Amino acid sequence: MCIKAENMINALKRIMPKSKGFREKKRRVIATAVLSAMVYGAPVRGKVTEEKMVRRKLDGAGRKLAIDTVSAYRTVSAMAVQAIASIPPIDLAVKERMEIHEAGEKGKIEAKNRLYVKWQER
Repeated sequence: MCIKAENMINALKRIMPKSKGFREKKRRVIATAVLSAMVYGAPVRGKVTEEKMVRRKLDGAGRKLAIDTVSAYRTVSAMAVQAIASIPPIDLAVKERMEIHEAGEKGKIEAKNRLYVKWQER
């Protein structure tokens, strides 16, 4: 999951240079596609994200994705750039997808609200 995410983010960097590339709206659309690919299969692989090493790798991939989305400098903290880009931490996004899978479409709004609450608690 982490290697696939890194490859997609590197491809994203080649497509969208920071200076004379796409505007933020277009970069955000592409970032949403990458994020969806990263959390695809969450009900199956969701328990793996609770491991510290996997979570650290996913956080690094999410940070790179957020930095490329908003064209920030590398020195910006992960939490700050993810908040600016509106990209939640990957482990929380995986948990949200697991909750949606378990509850069905009816629990989608509650799962999204729990995601934002957990994200603000960090």
